[in-house]
Amino acid sequence: MNLGRSNLGAAVFQCARHYRKNPTLWEAALWQRLRHKQLGVRFHRQKVIAGYIVDFWCPAWKIAVELDGAFSHDAAADAKRDAVLEQMGIRVLRFRNDVTPDAIVCDIILDHQWLEKKKTPRGVVSAARERTA
Repeated sequence: MNLGRSNLGAAVFQCARHYRKNPTLWEAALWQRLRHKQLGVRFHRQKVIAGYIVDFWCPAWKIAVELDGAFSHDAAADAKRDAVLEQMGIRVLRFRNDVTPDAIVCDIILDHQWLEKKKTPRGVVSAARERTA
């Protein structure tokens, strides 16, 4: 999958590197639960995809995990970004920073099981993740 590196300036990659070296407390806590293939697949931190930096990226499951912090976010920009990633076949899971890392990991696993194995009913919505229409 072409993640768009050839079309981007070095500034985006420098920004991603800065974010990897200076994670928020919530990003650092979640990374401790995702690193070293603890879920059986590899995750990347602050990965550049199609010109956007995603907090966590799992290429095997095509899942991008976003932690929304206390800063005000531009909902329209987030929706545009999510649409671009979803057009690439990437599922975007967005969480608030006040959700515990363990709850996020559980939701990632449930979402993957639902997509891949259809074991979770479509109507079930996790309390951990905010789903937007």
